Amino acid sequence: MELHLVNDLPLLGSCADEAALEALVADEAGRLAATVPAHLHYIGFPALEQMWARAAGTAADVHVLVGTRPDRLWARAPAGGRVLRMRTARQHGADGRTQGVAISGADGAGLHREARVCVLDDVLMSGNTVRAVLAALPATIRTEVRVLIATAEGVVGIRHDFPGVPVEAEETLRLRPIREVTVFFLADLLFGTLLGRPFLQQTGLLRPFLGDDLAPLVALSAAVVAQGGWRGPRW
Repeated sequence: MELHLVNDLPLLGSCADEAALEALVADEAGRLAATVPAHLHYIGFPALEQMWARAAGTAADVHVLVGTRPDRLWARAPAGGRVLRMRTARQHGADGRTQGVAISGADGAGLHREARVCVLDDVLMSGNTVRAVLAALPATIRTEVRVLIATAEGVVGIRHDFPGVPVEAEETLRLRPIREVTVFFLADLLFGTLLGRPFLQQTGLLRPFLGDDLAPLVALSAAVVAQGGWRGPRW
């Protein structure tokens, strides 16, 4: 089992000292790595920004930003050129998997047929979100997909369904998504909801990766606010 834990807190809230917040979270991630059943890989916020800079640096006439995190990463370091923002609403099954995706916001109807388009997303697990985005874009344009973290299974599925669309990830996970490997973003894990309940109450979904004792994460959520000075979330 592998768990990739990503610090996205500066994107989803405000903090006067991001370095101090990062140190606080990284320290706790180190302690968690010694106790949780999954092999924990921590991706700090500076590393997340570096991954984003490489992905967003892909030459394109139009960059399509999928969802909240790419939009806010772009706002911190705009790469220039035209931007198309797509909002996503995911429907999740009882196992936490994305079963359906609704796309809203700008569409690709106004794109010139010769445009080079780069779709930018943060994570690709099953690939359902990227599928929905690609289906909303004109088939005549030249499109490629760049994501920060992807499963090999998800990438293969996209390449099968959209032949000729290059898909590249900054980090590729080789195990089976959800069953053997998953990605948790800290803003979601500590302060978000899933299936109508706080994420930290989803014990059945979290247990295989984080074990039965979630008290350290509950304490971390309080420490992020009290000691780290984080204010949010700004969904």
